[in-house]
Amino acid sequence: MTIGSETFAAHRHAAERAEEAWAAYEAVLLDAKRLHKEALDAAAEYRALTGSRILQANASSKRSHTRLSPTFLQEVADVYKSTKGGRFPTQNVAAHYSAAYSTASRWIWLARKAGYLEPTTQGVGGLAQRG
Repeated sequence: MTIGSETFAAHRHAAERAEEAWAAYEAVLLDAKRLHKEALDAAAEYRALTGSRILQANASSKRSHTRLSPTFLQEVADVYKSTKGGRFPTQNVAAHYSAAYSTASRWIWLARKAGYLEPTTQGVGGLAQRG
């Protein structure tokens, strides 16, 4: 009988330890799920904030393009005309203002439209026509 009761006590002790381990596992699992949800929520909030900032930046940059001053367009034309040898004037404007090539191209187009640069023949740059 002594062996049986000791075995029973050992099994009972093992079962209690298993229940404690299972409870600890469930607590860790619940905590991990909570942390995962918090991380997902934080990521969604970050995406929403940065997305709205990007939209605001795009909106403000688009607005600023419609407000380019005549003085600025004259400066763009001057930089364009100052290109030595008439080669790559749009790249020169882009480099001068640290702007994208497409942005410099648009500024040049606006300067032309405002009369600060002569019209071009399609496929021939404005400075190349003079030479």
